[in-house]
Amino acid sequence: MSKKHHPCQISERLAPAPPPACQGADAFWRQHLGVLVALATIAVLLYYPSLHAPWYLDDPRAIVENPAIRDPWGSLSKLFLPRGLAIFSFALNYCFGGTDPFGYHLVNLVLHIACGMLVYLLLRRVVREGVLLPALGALLFIAHPLQTQAVTYVVQRMAVLAVLFFLLSLWLFVRSRERLTAGVSFAAAGHLGYYLGAILAGLAAVFTKENTVVLPVALYLYVVFFLPPVADRKRLLLSLLPFAIGPLALAALRLLLPLAGGETMAKITDMTHLAQTQHVTPLRYLVTEFSVLWTYIRMLFLPYGQTLDHNYPVAATFLELHHLLSGIGLALLGALAVRLRRRQSLLAAGIAWFFLTLAVESSIIPLDPLFEHRLYLPMFGFVLVVLGLLRLLPGRRAALAVLAAIVLVCLPLSWQRNRLWADPIAFHRDNLAKAPQSERVLTDLAINYLDAGYPVDAEPLLLRALEINPGYLHACVNLMLVYNNQGRLPEAFALARQVLEKYPRLPPLLKTLGILYYNSGDMERALQTLDLSLEDEPNDVQALTTRAFVLARMGRFAEAEAGFRKSLVFNAADITVRHALAQILRSQGKTREAEGELRRIIEIDPDNRDAHRLLGRLVSEGRVR
Repeated sequence: MSKKHHPCQISERLAPAPPPACQGADAFWRQHLGVLVALATIAVLLYYPSLHAPWYLDDPRAIVENPAIRDPWGSLSKLFLPRGLAIFSFALNYCFGGTDPFGYHLVNLVLHIACGMLVYLLLRRVVREGVLLPALGALLFIAHPLQTQAVTYVVQRMAVLAVLFFLLSLWLFVRSRERLTAGVSFAAAGHLGYYLGAILAGLAAVFTKENTVVLPVALYLYVVFFLPPVADRKRLLLSLLPFAIGPLALAALRLLLPLAGGETMAKITDMTHLAQTQHVTPLRYLVTEFSVLWTYIRMLFLPYGQTLDHNYPVAATFLELHHLLSGIGLALLGALAVRLRRRQSLLAAGIAWFFLTLAVESSIIPLDPLFEHRLYLPMFGFVLVVLGLLRLLPGRRAALAVLAAIVLVCLPLSWQRNRLWADPIAFHRDNLAKAPQSERVLTDLAINYLDAGYPVDAEPLLLRALEINPGYLHACVNLMLVYNNQGRLPEAFALARQVLEKYPRLPPLLKTLGILYYNSGDMERALQTLDLSLEDEPNDVQALTTRAFVLARMGRFAEAEAGFRKSLVFNAADITVRHALAQILRSQGKTREAEGELRRIIEIDPDNRDAHRLLGRLVSEGRVR
């Protein structure tokens, strides 16, 4: 009499895919908890050096100065607008920690760990030779030094969070397909829960970052490469249709409607402010990306030369030979993937995943040509390629040894990279050594010198940035501030007049000009200029604060009080503004309110001498106890 086997006892090598439907929650955690804890522990050790790293590049504009994150209920109402989920997550960070970068870094790290765990669960379904290979593959995803930019550069939470939803959607969809394969009906709760969850996670991914619009194709490829052959392709395609709703809606909102309204592609993506992208067109960008993709491939296998801003030049013409040769090489690589599809499914799937997940950011939509955080989602494809190559080795032990060696090489590289992120001056110096003609890097390094109190070191960097790109507003504004801080107001005003001819109504320029008028003692012009700036950006904290100081100097205390209070709505921890408000309240006889502001300052900074001194003065005057 033949012995009967429970479905979960079928040999892992013979089964088309592991049957997780037979696993209870307890069994799942018993099997995977050790791996997940190990992944999380290693990730924390690698990223610990950068948990207190400062803001970089777009972080101040998108987070620190963004009024949307200071209104969690308002950002919640915009949850399903493009990138709304990411903005809401920043708003939650602000609720609990203000603008201290630590909390933002911590959340990014948690999201990165969650992505690594999903990578492990997905690899368990395609690599069935035990637990170690999938675990090491997931560790490679977590520990690869190229991942540091997506995780440590705070605003790229958009990339990490989008990938988390993307991988979650893929995992849930695979679970739903496994249920169908096991004989569960489409309408049964055991299938429908996974399927609807996959659709919702897919929508969340698409509306967190635009590069995830390729999700429906990724789902289809995963089924074709790794799941049992599908008898009814039409039914499969019909099941994928709901996943196309989000990408189509997003394409209409972000691209088709602006183009129909007369916008150019370069204007939509705001790629005309940098010297190397001023002549960008969709075709030139596409040709440039042929070479960029090979740079990405090199960095995946040999991660040296990492930097935040590569300042990669856009092709001056689409006929440049090295770009065309790069395009031919990519075509051959794609042909190789097709050829390997049946014999080496991991290799072929990894190559296809790489091309697919870069299809939005490396095609015809003009962006900054090269950024390392764009490899966060393609990294899963790289892991598949590595595992596919290891399968060519004789024996499982050799594959494990080589993969472990690769991970061991990545660990110190990621740790060192995160240490560099923690020191902004060293970080930008390193970036400048690798991209010496980047006006953006020169300006950012100059700003860090200014923040550190070295305006003499900042000035030549800003002048050099303006030699490269005379119209680079960010450098102009900061050079005006250098002149202002050094008391060189005539030079600051002369530069302002030059820039005003080109940008007569730009809020950052008007705000800086208002600061110059304030310091020169011309309060009327300062107020007029700041009012113009606030017409276009009514919640600009620096403009609101400067305007309140102007009103205080003019003796318009009630208006100054209102201005300081509005500024504090957006930056409640600003001690300078609170102290100014306390003085204004005292001058108006509102001593109880002044006392409250001073005590709030002491809560924030118990050793603040100015607050203690003014509070002591109020006590000595008998106005408070």
